[in-house]
Amino acid sequence: MKTYDTYAIVWINGNYQIYDGINADATSYTATDVKWSNGSLTWTYSTPGGPEITFTTVTLSGDTLLTKWSSTDGTSGNKTLTRVQGTP
Repeated sequence: MKTYDTYAIVWINGNYQIYDGINADATSYTATDVKWSNGSLTWTYSTPGGPEITFTTVTLSGDTLLTKWSSTDGTSGNKTLTRVQGTP
């Protein structure tokens, strides 16, 4: 079964903000340590009882945002985020 996480990335007062991540079972993850630097956005969140996950944006093409992620458990990879309509 495939699961989906939702992140709201918005531009407010000259800065990007990440609203909480919400996964398929409606568990909310609070985004922390949000940074915008040199054209790249980085944010971290903690999973309940699990590791911290850090995302860094790599490229944006149309409605597709390529990110790299790493975890405090030593795993890492790439994740493609696709724009959807909605408001946080």
